[in-house]
Amino acid sequence: MAKKINFKDNLFHLARSLDRFSDGLTLDLEGDFFLDKFVDDILFFNSVISRIYAILEKNSNMSEYREQMRNLYTVQKKYITILNRIISGQICFADQFARFGPKFSEILRANEVMQNQIYASLDTAAKTPQEANDVVSRDEMSALLQF
Repeated sequence: MAKKINFKDNLFHLARSLDRFSDGLTLDLEGDFFLDKFVDDILFFNSVISRIYAILEKNSNMSEYREQMRNLYTVQKKYITILNRIISGQICFADQFARFGPKFSEILRANEVMQNQIYASLDTAAKTPQEANDVVSRDEMSALLQF
């Protein structure tokens, strides 16, 4: 029996966790204390985002599909912003993160591809007659989807 996943709550918690993580990157922290935790978190976020995306894609007929894909799009946008900050060295203990640069760049590229697929899914998902008249640009969607 398949279990019911509360995507809204999971994505909300993931968004808040990304916010806290991002805030932590602005602090003057000691890399010897926090580097391993930050790396684990980056890999964890990647895993959860990928798993949620895979589940949603397999269930594109569910009633909340578009809403949850929008939520996932917003979460992923936060994650991509964090990855860009890390890769560009705009964070605390950037020098210690440098050794993970190739791996994080690979994760970033994969998430950018996934984000484009999410956007395409939202663009081509079956729409109700009312939704067919609603056209929202990428920037408007991004502004509307901020948690």
